[in-house]
Amino acid sequence: MLRAENVHKRYGDLEVLRGVTFDVDPGQVKVLIGPSGSGKSTLLRCLCLLEEPEAGAVTLEARRPGPGEVGMVFQRFNLFQNMTALENVMSGLVTVRGLSKSDARGQAMEFLNRVGLAEKAAQYPEELSGGQQQRVAIARALVMQPKAMLFDEPTSALDVELVREVLDVMESLAQDGMTMVVVSHELRFAHSVASSVLMMDEGRIIEEAPPGEFFSSPKQERTKRFLSLVE
Repeated sequence: MLRAENVHKRYGDLEVLRGVTFDVDPGQVKVLIGPSGSGKSTLLRCLCLLEEPEAGAVTLEARRPGPGEVGMVFQRFNLFQNMTALENVMSGLVTVRGLSKSDARGQAMEFLNRVGLAEKAAQYPEELSGGQQQRVAIARALVMQPKAMLFDEPTSALDVELVREVLDVMESLAQDGMTMVVVSHELRFAHSVASSVLMMDEGRIIEEAPPGEFFSSPKQERTKRFLSLVE
């Protein structure tokens, strides 16, 4: 469904992605792990075309993705602070899809309910916990009905006790068949939900395997060293 083929990305003299080829089939959940600076976040930004690769191609169902077809959830929520939770979720429907506010409001409430926050619709981000803000961000991406969802370390900015509520939503999406790519060091989530786990290092994918095999018998020495630190 979602494919990156020989993708290269650089910022000035820094080559961040060095020919990454990456496939996600419908309904798969792929979890990317690797050290800081290995290119994980940049790969996600290229997959949803927030960044244009210098070389290579990103396709969704063998064509260029359209607006909203690949949803993205960021580490730092990125909610509009002057909008309520409901208005944040509505925003893309109105500005990108051209829906009326009344139609957008109804759909946005459905997705706030989907992430367990219907009762918080009238509250502003500053009135919500970090976990609640991240769930609003997930609802804002989901309301566009994307064909794939990308998550860039969605729990790393949260207090420990708030992580579970976000992972529960993500696990529910996976059970519903959502195609997902997740950058995360939540290894229990990867164990239980991932179709496969991928290791990135220095702008390349160096290993991919189902979670049982990946964690029990990694093939690359670099993967073994990294796992010994994060586990």
